[in-house]
Amino acid sequence: MSHTLLASKRLSRTAIRPPRPIVETAPTLTPERFQECLPKYLPRMLAVARRHLSCEADCADAVQDACVRALSGLPRFRGDCDLGTWLHRIVVNACLMRRRSQAVRKIGTLASGEDVAEQAPDQPKWSESARQIVRSAARELPNTQGLVIQLRYFEGLNTAQTAALLGVRPEVVKTRLHRARRALRRRIAGVIASEA
Repeated sequence: MSHTLLASKRLSRTAIRPPRPIVETAPTLTPERFQECLPKYLPRMLAVARRHLSCEADCADAVQDACVRALSGLPRFRGDCDLGTWLHRIVVNACLMRRRSQAVRKIGTLASGEDVAEQAPDQPKWSESARQIVRSAARELPNTQGLVIQLRYFEGLNTAQTAALLGVRPEVVKTRLHRARRALRRRIAGVIASEA
């Protein structure tokens, strides 16, 4: 077929198809109407959450958080986009917030002094003094570098797990880890030299 014939077929299909109706517009979307429309979007919202979180309970919680946020933010819905698109973004934000709070909780358990050997039995056993030197030097690093050191060496996570937990690409984790190791070496060398 020639290009003009294909183009005319495409045009004829789009001309026959009626324009897609906008399901909800900002002025007509009341809280009651939103609650009626919500069941239609829930499976899609749950699918989005499953792409961002691994635990099914966390997915359900993120969708529930998103529904509450959407309902409370209904006056801010301007109708610039489809309701499903707006809900999609709210679910993604809820998932990201959930992952960040999980990362903060994990770091909090490290700071509380839990035994690292119990958390990661396959990690090499360090003497208590070496662990304290590394831990105190890691605390002095910038937040992003210290966090990567904590997750990789004290939590025993791999690069992909660390990236997922922090919500960044694995390449970013590798770069931060490289810079953190370099800074950590300098700090530890300074501590050892001062003790000698």
